[in-house]
Order: sequence, then structure tokens, then C-alpha cells
Amino acid sequence: MSKLKEKLSRIVQEADDSLLEGLDNFVNHLREEQEPYNLSDAQKRELDQRMERYEAGEGMSHSWEDVKKSISKDA
Repeated sequence: MSKLKEKLSRIVQEADDSLLEGLDNFVNHLREEQEPYNLSDAQKRELDQRMERYEAGEGMSHSWEDVKKSISKDA
């Protein structure tokens, strides 16, 4: 067993329930973030349509500078 695993094992054995619950929540949160997000077929079609319009020059896009200028004008 690696030293890190031994250290963590000792910590877990000596920890109170509130620390263990916090660790469990933290690990679960990390696992949730690593799970791939699956789009529905309808969402995939919508993204494909938007990309087609963008590539055909039909979609509007703005530079970040233009967006910031627009926001500051409205404020």
C-alpha cells in the first residue's frame, strides 16, 4: 500500500462522522463533474442546425469587444 493510501486510511479510521460526510460529499461532487454530459437527439439537432447557419454566414456573432461596448452603452 502506498504511503498516501496508508495516511488516508489512518485519517478515515480516526475521523468523526462530520468529516467523513464532508469527504463523501466532496468525492461525489468530483465524480459528478467528471461524468460526460449527454445531449438529447433534439439538442444535437438544434446544435447542428445552428452550426450550419453559422458556417453559411447566416448567424450573427459578435466580438467580445463589441459585446462589452454594447453593455457599457446600455448601463
